[in-house]
Amino acid sequence: MRTVSASMLSSLLAQETNKVVLTCVKISHPTLVSDLRFVNNTESITRADGVYNPAAFEFRLPNDRDDEVPQGQIVLDNTDRQIIQAIRPLQQAPTLEINLVLSDTPDVDEIGPMTFTLKKFQYNDSTISGTLSYEEDFLNDTFPKETFNPRTTPGIF
Repeated sequence: MRTVSASMLSSLLAQETNKVVLTCVKISHPTLVSDLRFVNNTESITRADGVYNPAAFEFRLPNDRDDEVPQGQIVLDNTDRQIIQAIRPLQQAPTLEINLVLSDTPDVDEIGPMTFTLKKFQYNDSTISGTLSYEEDFLNDTFPKETFNPRTTPGIF
């Protein structure tokens, strides 16, 4: 179960409010010149770590259920090609930091920061769709770590 501030809860439950819940996305990778920052808003917002530019996207939080691997989903607008030109040539998966904030207090993280790795993505003329997972992908690690067989360790056979 996620906890949020009283201000966010009252904004979410109110019939009318002037506070909007915004999703801030920061795409990072060691080979990028600078981080890409986006907010699902019609105008830029300034946070402590920089300016977040307006962009159209949809983000789905991972499920809290115990019976499945938590994976988020993100669908970004691909009309200006800035994002796809940045992530397509990367050899390793970029990191996405996602924060949910209220429009009147953009430096206060209501939910987050959540750090994900963009595991796989696909794109077309209008959208970029990606699957987000946590950085520690322990379910795909081999166990045991080392393999002992006559070819790799002949001394024990």
